[in-house]
Order: sequence, then C-alpha cells, then structure tokens
Amino acid sequence: MQDLTLDAPWPGTKPDPTRLPRDMAARSQAITERLRAARRQARSGEILPARLACADIVLHDLPLLTGDERLLGQTVETLVHLRAFQLLTRLLAAVDGRTVRVTVGGALECTPGAALIAHAATGGVETFTVSESLFHHPAGEAVIHGWSDALAHGRPLPEAVRTAA
Repeated sequence: MQDLTLDAPWPGTKPDPTRLPRDMAARSQAITERLRAARRQARSGEILPARLACADIVLHDLPLLTGDERLLGQTVETLVHLRAFQLLTRLLAAVDGRTVRVTVGGALECTPGAALIAHAATGGVETFTVSESLFHHPAGEAVIHGWSDALAHGRPLPEAVRTAA
C-alpha cells in the first residue's frame, strides 16, 4: 500500500514542498503535465476527457495538492478554465473547508460594463458569478489567473473581481 503522508511536522500542517521525497516531486511534475494536457484538450474541444483527467487528479492526489501550494494553484486554475466549478467547489471544501459556489452568466450578462467576475459573501458562503465573456475576453487569462491564485491560497481577491456591497 502506498504511503500518502508528506512528512508534515504534525497533523493539520502543510509540509515544505522543497523537502518532498523524490518520488513525490516526480509525482508533482507528472500532475503538472497532466493539468497542461487537460487544458490543451479543452482548447481543442475535448472538454469531457479533460474534466475526467482533473477529477482523477483531485480524487487520487488530494494529499499532494493540499501540501503543494503551486500544484493546488495550477489545479484550481485548470478547473476554472474547464468550467468544472462543482469539482472546484469540492476541492476547496476538502483543502480548507471553505464553501464556494460559482455560477456562470446571470445578471452579469445583462449589465453593460459589468465585472467579469462578481463576488458576494453571505453566511460563510462565498458566491462568484462569472460572466461567460470571461473565457473570451482579452484580459480573461490574467483575470482567471489572479482569481485562481486568490481561491487556491486564500489571498485577497484581485481588483478585477467586483465585490457586491
């Protein structure tokens, strides 16, 4: 049976990714390659196989994702690009217990000059409404990267994400 511990100092802490055993570092690199491949598949229109690859990563490599901030960020960004928001929600809940909901379209599509992503937080639930145009907008890649980074690492949301008052 494979040992899934990452030599964290004590339960509930994150290990230092620079001290991962070589096999874990190789596994991390393999996951990075699989995430890149999933994004290439999605760009070529093969959304389902790309989503299945990401689901496999999330289900089988969650301990590694939890312990490697870079890898977690890449995974979150790939899930956003694939619009795999339900899987993204479950990943964030598993990693740090946050409740995040993401919807596409809605009021943002009808409001001229609206933000590409709107954010509201109510009762411990973070809700994001993503404009469909985000995925085609010239600044979309940068906005997705900043938003994904904030989601993955619990950082403040970038200015491109409008917070509801």
